Amino acid sequence: MEKHNIRPYARLLTMLGDQLIKNETIALTELVKNAYDADADVCRVKFINFNSDSTNNSESIIEISDNGYGMSKDIITKHFLNPATPIKKSGKELRKSKKGRICQGEKGIGRFSMLKLGKKVTVYSKEPESAVVHSIKFDFGDYDEEFLFRNGISEEIFLDQIEIQYDECDISSFDSTSLVAESQHGTIIRIEQLKGEWNQNKIDEFKKDMVRFSPFEIDDNS
Repeated sequence: MEKHNIRPYARLLTMLGDQLIKNETIALTELVKNAYDADADVCRVKFINFNSDSTNNSESIIEISDNGYGMSKDIITKHFLNPATPIKKSGKELRKSKKGRICQGEKGIGRFSMLKLGKKVTVYSKEPESAVVHSIKFDFGDYDEEFLFRNGISEEIFLDQIEIQYDECDISSFDSTSLVAESQHGTIIRIEQLKGEWNQNKIDEFKKDMVRFSPFEIDDNS
């Protein structure tokens, strides 16, 4: 008799993402909901290095920042990076934030939302009582969309082979105008090497989603 372990292929990341998240605007909305669930009073979404007609290019970046509670190293490494964390459920009670907000985000799919939007994602997060900013980097630029090729060469790529970089930095390394530097706590998500095609219609669709969700006052100038 032989015993074998279940070893998922890395393409499971994209398969789950496609099943859980319909499109890029829904993925971006989900990340704003996560900011609300973290008790943020402000969430900024920036479309950086976009063309004058609001289309994206190879240098375009989407950045989501908030002044919520932030995440500790333990939460990042043991929960955020590990889908389906076995956290005890509290019956049929609604999930609530520290401030008592009824949580809006779909539990556990934030990481899939990030990867739905781009191949390279950096997350910075700082708690109010900590002097350390935690950072994690997902860099899948060497892989194709389905994780079937690495640098153009066909390989068997398993999920446990995917490495995520963790680091720590000081808040002084951030621009003083950034939301986390202003508040001394919160989370920044920078998404690069965007996957989808963006345009003014898609951005307007995202704004409409925000109006329907309506957790924050909408300010087009920020």
